[in-house]
Amino acid sequence: MADKKSQGTHLVAAFAGFGLTGLTAWLLLVTALVVWLTDVLNSLIWSSLIVGGFFIAVAVAIYFLAIRTGLAHLRERIDTVYEVARLARAGYDWVRTKFSIFMPRHRK
Repeated sequence: MADKKSQGTHLVAAFAGFGLTGLTAWLLLVTALVVWLTDVLNSLIWSSLIVGGFFIAVAVAIYFLAIRTGLAHLRERIDTVYEVARLARAGYDWVRTKFSIFMPRHRK
């Protein structure tokens, strides 16, 4: 049992290291792109705006092409859960009112 837990811990640590290394590489790549564009345009502000605008455009495209439909589906599922919870509450209240004549009232 302890061996499996140790393997799971090593796997999580490996994924965390992979993620941090990938994030670091991505940040260095974006930084190098900004530095190169600064050298080409002779303006740090414009190069930062261009690279930032590019990533905003990519984020918007990802949202509209992939995430929006998933969020709509998730919203529908959440609405279904709320509807079931409302019906369960209504059923509970109905049963409670029917059996309330058999239940003694608590007085304080």
